[in-house]
Amino acid sequence: MIDIVYADKASEGRAGEALGKLERDLRDTGIFPEIQEEVKPYYLAWKNLLEFLSRNSSNNFV
Repeated sequence: MIDIVYADKASEGRAGEALGKLERDLRDTGIFPEIQEEVKPYYLAWKNLLEFLSRNSSNNFV
């Protein structure tokens, strides 16, 4: 969740895809609950940004 992949997808106008990947990545961390809790703030921040960008698709991320 600290990778640049979400920003890359969003900059290409694919915020919806990035949001899907974000959800999958969080689910994958569920194997290690302590890690999932540590990354939760990053997840929430990315989720808010990507939801905003997907609603306002005419905005350019970069």
